[in-house]
Amino acid sequence: MGDNGLRPYLHARTRAIFSRFAGVDLILSALASRNPAPVLESLRFDNAAPAVSGLPAEDAEMVLHRHFILRLARAIPGTSDIFPLFRALVMEYEIRNVALFLKHGTDGDELWYPLAPGCGMFGKDIFSLSRETVKRLLDDSCYRNAARIWKETRDTSQLDAALETVHCRGLEQAIAHIPGSDRVRIHNLYLQRTSLKFALEALRMQRSYGAESRQILSRLPFPAEQVRNEIAALLDTPRFEHPAEALPRWARPRARSIINRRPDLVPRNPDPELGLADLSNLEKLAANLMLQQYRHEFRVYGDGYAPLYCFYYLLKRELQNIMLLLNGIRFGIGPETLRSELIA
Repeated sequence: MGDNGLRPYLHARTRAIFSRFAGVDLILSALASRNPAPVLESLRFDNAAPAVSGLPAEDAEMVLHRHFILRLARAIPGTSDIFPLFRALVMEYEIRNVALFLKHGTDGDELWYPLAPGCGMFGKDIFSLSRETVKRLLDDSCYRNAARIWKETRDTSQLDAALETVHCRGLEQAIAHIPGSDRVRIHNLYLQRTSLKFALEALRMQRSYGAESRQILSRLPFPAEQVRNEIAALLDTPRFEHPAEALPRWARPRARSIINRRPDLVPRNPDPELGLADLSNLEKLAANLMLQQYRHEFRVYGDGYAPLYCFYYLLKRELQNIMLLLNGIRFGIGPETLRSELIA
């Protein structure tokens, strides 16, 4: 199938899956009945719901992500123009594997995230080799700087920042080679997502861990100078009179609108200096904001590649909601608590 035929095909497939995503009412109903089957079946993974109900949380999450990765991989030919973008998106799973290996080695029984065909090498097979062999392979890969930083510092935050840089650079390169007007739309979505993500990471490093602004700004792989400058301004702000003011400027009007509709997303008495609870609520607010943006782009745009970029994050969010449901059933969480945690 050529790329001209692939776009409408992907658009139709993703829309069909998206139309079956579980709403809040269905998720809460499944919580009340302690039966997640209707929610799992709504995704129609390989024509059957994955058997995850009785699994520990880590195993259930792995099963869901494995279905997610392989399902998308089967729909996207390795020779298509969109495949490099797909490969850059799912690189996050290889990065998780590398982080697990560097922090814990292969002595434990860690579950390695599955890799889609042609989308990385650091998976279960590589990690079955000796630790020294894996280290040599890492030193010859795009992860060599991250491996060096971990060896020298044993600092988790520095390692995470180095791996984040690898992922961001890979995505930026893939987006730069997307043909046509899709490139501009996807690049804008990428800038929005990274500006939100890095703003929250920067504020957490500052408010929760006491890191200095200069140190924070040197670690994050900003996609544009404007994003860096805006986050620097947030770090220089000691107090925020409204939670939305702690987000990048472009996101503030949308954040206020969401808060008006869902006041549960912020504490009744927000701390203007952003304590732990306030940062957590701010992250939920940002997640809802990006979900709203991805849904909008996915619905209004035609059969280009931008909808696939949105769908990747929409389906991941659906899996996260399913994990919240499974944990809610396991730990007896009440419906109002679960409702406040859902990104919907």
